[in-house]
Amino acid sequence: MTLRFQPLCDRIVCLPLPERSTGGIDLSVADGKQTGQPRYARVLAAGDGTRFTNGILSPLRVQVGDTVMLEPGAGREIRVDAQIYLLCREAEVIGILGAEAPAAALRSVPDAR
Repeated sequence: MTLRFQPLCDRIVCLPLPERSTGGIDLSVADGKQTGQPRYARVLAAGDGTRFTNGILSPLRVQVGDTVMLEPGAGREIRVDAQIYLLCREAEVIGILGAEAPAAALRSVPDAR
């Protein structure tokens, strides 16, 4: 799917994933604002990252194709080509589903001895 919208800075465009009850009922009409539950979405486009005042660019950790868990009420709904997407900041992402911790992050954790 080609998206005709490129977010800037630390913003990402997500496609909300439908939530289904155990009986198969589509619950996607109830957004996180009303239920207080996190939302799940697939990242379709991402900005370059945050540029600090010294000119250094901090790239996003979220990448196109990731499935993410968003804070309740995160993002704004936008409409592009009659499709509704969520425009969020990376800070509104709680985590990446199925992601493995980078080796560098694992090395920085002290031993609990």
